[in-house]
Amino acid sequence: MTDSSKINNIKRRIIEGDSHALDTLYRSYFGKLKFYGTHFTSTLRPYNIDDIIQELFIWIAKNHKKLAKIDNLEVYLFSALKKNIYHEISRNNARERKHKTYLKVVERGNTTSEQSPENKYIDLESEQHTKNWIYSELSKLPNAQREVLYLKYYVNLRYKEIAKIMNLSEQIVRNYAYRGLQKIRSRVDIKAIEK
Repeated sequence: MTDSSKINNIKRRIIEGDSHALDTLYRSYFGKLKFYGTHFTSTLRPYNIDDIIQELFIWIAKNHKKLAKIDNLEVYLFSALKKNIYHEISRNNARERKHKTYLKVVERGNTTSEQSPENKYIDLESEQHTKNWIYSELSKLPNAQREVLYLKYYVNLRYKEIAKIMNLSEQIVRNYAYRGLQKIRSRVDIKAIEK
């Protein structure tokens, strides 16, 4: 069963009122949504993101029949989270009037190769150094380019889905990704020359 058919099956079961399917969706997406939410903004604490995600799933539980109108449940989850985060930030800004919003993207990965503990440690150190450098370079990008690259390469969404989440045309999303990657590539070339 493909990921698309799995999520469509879960969606169908949730619409029918199956609480186990909602639990499956929650367990499958909570981590991804939290990672997206916590790196999407630094003005909210992680427990605020947890609350926003839980409120989203509570809304889904109460309004499960409305899911029938949603074409892509995965895109909906990320879009709704983003909208709810903006709403929460807006509420916080109204109270405090000092918050700034910005995006943070962290490239994460795992190594699973068979090697000695010393080589694993060296690889982990090198990988961490690379991640720190990528994170540093991503943080220099404009917010929209950062968000596109995060959704494309961490969440593995297609440009069409990213365009829906960001409420932009697919071509603009592709342009943001291209420009962001070009900037990072140019910095890689400069870094190589400096060594």
